[in-house]
Amino acid sequence: HVHYRNRTGRRGAVVSFDKILKWREGAALPMAS
Repeated sequence: HVHYRNRTGRRGAVVSFDKILKWREGAALPMAS
């Protein structure tokens, strides 16, 4: 999903997006250190 909207009272626009990630069985899980 992608959403665009104008910022009221300011120049420019706001763009936001989201993505659904699907987990695969047996996939490696990256570990943050």
